[in-house]
Amino acid sequence: MSSELTNLFDVKPSKGYLVFHPEYGKITKNAVVAAIIGGYHYDYLGKQKLSSFTVDGIYHYLGGCAALVTVKRILKELTSSGWLNQSKLSSKEAKELVCQKQPQCFVLGALVCEWCKARTLILDTHHYPIPKSEGGEKTVKICPNCHQEFHQLVRTTSYHPSENLIRFFKELAI
Repeated sequence: MSSELTNLFDVKPSKGYLVFHPEYGKITKNAVVAAIIGGYHYDYLGKQKLSSFTVDGIYHYLGGCAALVTVKRILKELTSSGWLNQSKLSSKEAKELVCQKQPQCFVLGALVCEWCKARTLILDTHHYPIPKSEGGEKTVKICPNCHQEFHQLVRTTSYHPSENLIRFFKELAI
């Protein structure tokens, strides 16, 4: 068998690739797990960038060839077996990302979001930097979009190749 990465599922190049390398069999005998490893491998080689390393991002990358619950289970197994690491953004990191976005192009209302500077009709009161649940009293006035994006960012887990998986990729002949 060739040692090249193969487009196992015949995905159109314009939509990205689900790839397979024969050596992935050392990690798994499951084609879905091999496709996930292949995505990380392709990303490691700089041939593509996954839109996200989150559960939802990987689910969409797989193009529906596995249920969301299956993707979650696989990522948990890959993490517990040392092939992936997981991480979450801190509140500060999430705020920095939200503040980097461009203000909305609509000029609606006289209120201005403290984070994205968009003009809006509605501002939410958000406890920052310390959540209310942890005794925080300081608040900021942010638009509903920034508020939702912030909470989504801090509660979303990302998955990254562990040193073990990177070492595995380095040893593969391509």
